[in-house]
Amino acid sequence: MLKIEDIRVSYESGFTLLEVVVVIGLIALISTSLGSLIVSQFEMFNFNTKQSELNEQMGLIISNFEKDIDRATVVSIEDSKILTLKLDIDLDEDIDKIVKYEQEGTKLNKTVYDDNQIDTINENYTITDMLQDINFTKNQNKLTIDIELKNEHMIRKLNKEYYLSEYSYIKYE
Repeated sequence: MLKIEDIRVSYESGFTLLEVVVVIGLIALISTSLGSLIVSQFEMFNFNTKQSELNEQMGLIISNFEKDIDRATVVSIEDSKILTLKLDIDLDEDIDKIVKYEQEGTKLNKTVYDDNQIDTINENYTITDMLQDINFTKNQNKLTIDIELKNEHMIRKLNKEYYLSEYSYIKYE
């Protein structure tokens, strides 16, 4: 028969069920907090990347326009979507190149023609493929360019004005 003296009481330490549940709850809480922090940082990174791409594309467009408008002797606009510039690069008062900016869907294309001949294409490339809309307007001596870029759900708008003069270059003799 089994006697009470034969039963040994174990004094080994262990975790109670309550302690295990509390630890699991704390681990879950910390994991959820870290997970949401990582997700929000990733979303912020994506936002900043898209904003940076829009700014970079806008800067590229403006630098192309400024370089060519500065050398333009004749500025003409067709249908508010096509800007044609006749350039005098070597300052001899002759047209050296014709540059045409044109919107095709979401692309802004730049075409360069040689020697005042619209038939001879020298360069043709896309400046950006994020173009939502572009409008060119010319009033007397002012050229206005309204640009709208879109990168997924982000939109960046810019209104740029250029004052044109009869003399695009100052000649030093």
